[in-house]
Amino acid sequence: APFDCAVVLNTSTEAKVAGSEGASNMYTATTRKSINLQYHDVFRRESDKKIFRVTSDGDDDKTPKTAGLDMRNVSCVEWTLPSS
Repeated sequence: APFDCAVVLNTSTEAKVAGSEGASNMYTATTRKSINLQYHDVFRRESDKKIFRVTSDGDDDKTPKTAGLDMRNVSCVEWTLPSS
């Protein structure tokens, strides 16, 4: 099912070190709180058809009920779907 999501490359020092050691590019995906992506969920960005796999739990990073913002963050990596 389609949903709105902002996906941004993680350029932190930790992500750069992991990348130099062979890890996939790391990203942060931001959605509304009503979209709860969970560990190992896979989604595709329609603009460039890039596929991502979630590497964190959607319940861990969201704005509190009392906040004016409506957002939830998960970490993700670029992913290639396994061929059958």
